[in-house]
Amino acid sequence: MASAWIWPWQKTAQMTMGTIDAFTAAGFPILGMIAFCISALGLMTGFLNLFSASSRLLFSLARGNLLPQGIAQLHARYQTPARAVSVVLVLVLALGWLDKGALVYFLDVGGFLIALAWAFNVLCLLKIRHQYPHLTAGFRNRHLLWPIIGGVASLSIAVINFLPITKYSLIWPIEYLLLAIWAVFGLIILWRSRFYSVDTQALLGKDMIHKLTQNKNP
Repeated sequence: MASAWIWPWQKTAQMTMGTIDAFTAAGFPILGMIAFCISALGLMTGFLNLFSASSRLLFSLARGNLLPQGIAQLHARYQTPARAVSVVLVLVLALGWLDKGALVYFLDVGGFLIALAWAFNVLCLLKIRHQYPHLTAGFRNRHLLWPIIGGVASLSIAVINFLPITKYSLIWPIEYLLLAIWAVFGLIILWRSRFYSVDTQALLGKDMIHKLTQNKNP
């Protein structure tokens, strides 16, 4: 709203850095630099969060035998998922070496998968509430209306992206091909996991089991 107030939004939309260039063009270079710094900090914060979350996700999948067990190995000194972090680093660098067009394909498919993941999370929540109605946790939604609305909205976004009927749909045929490859990869992982049994200790780890035992028996 601030940039639209001092500079026409039609011109801002054609600029390279949007609000940053709008402030500078309107004669407020200091505000433009502040906006640039805020953007850089926001990107760095998002990068660190996603980098940490992605490595922990790979670590959890490996402990659940959905990925090779070697990825779940912890660092001997710091007890961090060092191998999972290394895998994520290699994948990030590999994607960074691709050109802009390839990155757009991966981002579009990733957006579809994120929307689908949100919908599946809501389905998991409903299933857990149905099977374990008395389960306690640190945080518990008293009413499921808002999660259900969010799940329906996410599923709607995923359907709009998947069906080739709008300008927001996936690009044919490359993005649909990427999605098909990703689906086949997931099915192979699911098929492979059926040959391995997973117990609570393998998922949580010996250290976490020990801490939970100490909390129950102070």
